[in-house]
Amino acid sequence: MTRIVLSLLTLGAVAAASGDPAPVRLDALLAEARDASPMIRAARAEADAAAARVAGASSPGEVMVEGARTESPAMRSTMLGARLDLPFPGSSILAGRAASLAARAAAERARAVELDVLARIRTAYYRLARAAGTLAAAEQARDFFRQAAAVAKARAVTPARGRTSGAPAGPSTGMGGMGASAPSGDATADYLLLEAEAARMNPMVVMQANERTVAEAELAELLGRPRDRSRIGTAVLPDLPEPSIDPDRLVDRALARSPELLAARSDAAAAGAEAGQMAIMMLPMVSPFYQAERFEMGGTGRTIGVALSYPIWFWKPAAAWREAVAMRTAKRADAAAREAEVTRMVREEVSETRAHWSAAVEYRDAVVPLLDQAVRSARGSYEAGRTDVLRLLAGMQQWLSATTDYYDEAYQYGEHRAALERTVGEPIEEVRSR
Repeated sequence: MTRIVLSLLTLGAVAAASGDPAPVRLDALLAEARDASPMIRAARAEADAAAARVAGASSPGEVMVEGARTESPAMRSTMLGARLDLPFPGSSILAGRAASLAARAAAERARAVELDVLARIRTAYYRLARAAGTLAAAEQARDFFRQAAAVAKARAVTPARGRTSGAPAGPSTGMGGMGASAPSGDATADYLLLEAEAARMNPMVVMQANERTVAEAELAELLGRPRDRSRIGTAVLPDLPEPSIDPDRLVDRALARSPELLAARSDAAAAGAEAGQMAIMMLPMVSPFYQAERFEMGGTGRTIGVALSYPIWFWKPAAAWREAVAMRTAKRADAAAREAEVTRMVREEVSETRAHWSAAVEYRDAVVPLLDQAVRSARGSYEAGRTDVLRLLAGMQQWLSATTDYYDEAYQYGEHRAALERTVGEPIEEVRSR
């Protein structure tokens, strides 16, 4: 009994060491990215830095304290004074408003980075699932061709009347009675043809294994995982919910929630505030001051006044103001262009999402099952000696092609749906519930 238990544990350990990684859920990767992604953390830190500059930008002025001792043959005195350098009224208010709007734009950009990272994770996850599904289909087809080649080889050794050769099982069935004797013409040629088809699957298996490695590397980068945790796991193709989405409603939500668009609008408003601040900078700076002086021979004196600092080189602030006005115009035009771009992207991604969803569902529910039945039928006919190997080869190749197309369409659906949610600025499910 002990030997049996140890044997089972050993087999389990070997399977765990040599088998595929455990399945990983998409929502678990998204939650990990929100907490650990270096790109998201860097963007949030930049937004915090922009927010920290707001208080300093709205500072009303600078206080200067001066002290001096005067000595002369006739008089000695001690002086203490204070001066407040104030920009023209309104300048600090506009500076604070510009910094606040810039901080708001930085916060929206940080949200855009987060949405972009999450969209890339969704896309990479679908890519990983496509690689896993296509790899499994290629391996299954290779096994079918090898089994059929073995049958053809056996028939070549023991020929019978007629002409046919071995054939592989259907995509979801075993080989069954394919080893039964059947008429044989050029079974050796059939064997070589089937072996060639099996060999053709090897590059496809290698390429899909490489695709899986690339997808895992991208996910590890987005998640900020160390090298020893770069293996992600097996991705399971998520369900394909019908994208019953209204493009007009999504456009309205995107115009209100798109982080790129909101950042552009905040940048335009900040540029307007900076233009106003530059206009005020051409006006004189006001500096009220107070000075108290004490004489050693007795007595005190006070001086209260206001100083005006006016730029004698007028063209310098004037040039800064013209630059700010031009920048305001550019930012406003950029915001308008971004609004048009967001509208176009939403409509394009809605169309792409629907098209690839429809194609994926058609492959999944109709094309692949019908081809599976066709391969089953061809196999039965081949075993009975009523057809040759070419028909079975054609059926298996069509099944493999349709299966590959299904996974590719599912990947394209996931990619465009992720891009749509990134453009809108929130998950589509939240838009539906409003």
